[in-house]
Amino acid sequence: MQTPPQEKNNEDVRTYSGKISSSNGKYVLAGASPRGPYLLDDQKSAKKYEGKNVLVTGVLDQSNNTIHVQKIQEAAPA
Repeated sequence: MQTPPQEKNNEDVRTYSGKISSSNGKYVLAGASPRGPYLLDDQKSAKKYEGKNVLVTGVLDQSNNTIHVQKIQEAAPA
């Protein structure tokens, strides 16, 4: 009997700050990294924050520049 793969470790969970924008019909987090915008896998939640500065908590999949979103919250004004 095989054991199921383990979930991602909590140590991989990070918070990224940036602005939600639309790119090619998909919501991305821009300004979080010089590596370019990150695609957000939770498009429904991201839509609510389009054009806003946010904090996205999740796990980054570097192979496809996608953040597996756990939470999105609006960033406090500077």
